[in-house]
Amino acid sequence: MRRAGLTIGRFGFRDRLVRRALASLAALASLAALGAGPMLAAASTGPEYLTANVLISDLGEFDDIEQSFRISFYVWYETDVDKPNHLEAMRVLGSKEILLQEDRSFPQANERIIHRRFIEARLSHVWEVQNYPYDQQTLNVNLDLKDTEYRSVRFIGSSVQKVIDPDIVIPGWDITGAAAYATRKIYPSSLGHPAGAEFNELEVPELELTITARRTSTSGFWKMMATALAAAGLACTAYFLPLNNGSALSPRFGLIAGSVFAVVLSMRQSTETFGELTTVTLTDKIHIAILFYISVATVESLFTHLHFQSYGNEKTIIKLDRGLAVLSSAILATVIWALMRGTA
Repeated sequence: MRRAGLTIGRFGFRDRLVRRALASLAALASLAALGAGPMLAAASTGPEYLTANVLISDLGEFDDIEQSFRISFYVWYETDVDKPNHLEAMRVLGSKEILLQEDRSFPQANERIIHRRFIEARLSHVWEVQNYPYDQQTLNVNLDLKDTEYRSVRFIGSSVQKVIDPDIVIPGWDITGAAAYATRKIYPSSLGHPAGAEFNELEVPELELTITARRTSTSGFWKMMATALAAAGLACTAYFLPLNNGSALSPRFGLIAGSVFAVVLSMRQSTETFGELTTVTLTDKIHIAILFYISVATVESLFTHLHFQSYGNEKTIIKLDRGLAVLSSAILATVIWALMRGTA
């Protein structure tokens, strides 16, 4: 009996151990289930990816003075019919004026829908004119979804749709490329949004459009440089004024002074047009070359006048004047050609 009691007692002790072990496993399993629930929920409610399609339908009104351009484009994507239209939160960054904004939705089969937004706006752009008139501009259009979280909604760029209408024609310009990129904007502050309070920053989905345009017309350049080139021709005539009277130096200096005044006005006009005071443009280089050409004419006029007054050798003076006029004019033309060829 004692042995039987011991045996029964041992089995009871083992049963209690088994029951405790099973209870511990059940508790661990329940804790794991509770922890896996939010993870599965987070996995099932991950970010919504929007395949953004973009078509630029119109482009123009490039304004070097106002630093702006006008653009019209469509943005659309397809999603489930029960999901919100995120394009309603879309805004154009850096816009001077929103001319038109229109939203439409098109129901599709299988409980799908296409949301579309049309935008026409005038945007700011800093024109790079160092190589004018052979400059190339990269126009950027940045679109974001304001307070929409990047963790909940993200753009995906479409690789099958054309970004720009090939029939767009801009007088004096050639469109060499266009693309749409899906990216994000990180603000270094939560901006009061609870989603960014943890890291004190806010991530917003962003879509960037890039258009590359190359200038093809040089008519504006020649109009701008006409005054300076005429001033160079005016300075050249100073070489051919006769020195057989005492006041011959006055007409020469009158022509030279008028040439300098014309070049300065031309340079000021180009600076006001482009607003470039910190960089040296092609027009500035040509103006500087013409001013140097006029300075050579000034030095030559002084030398020949003093030489004629001292020695009266008129034939030598005439030969020197005409020779230097041809040589300096040829050098000026070569410098202008080299500058333009190096920029083109």
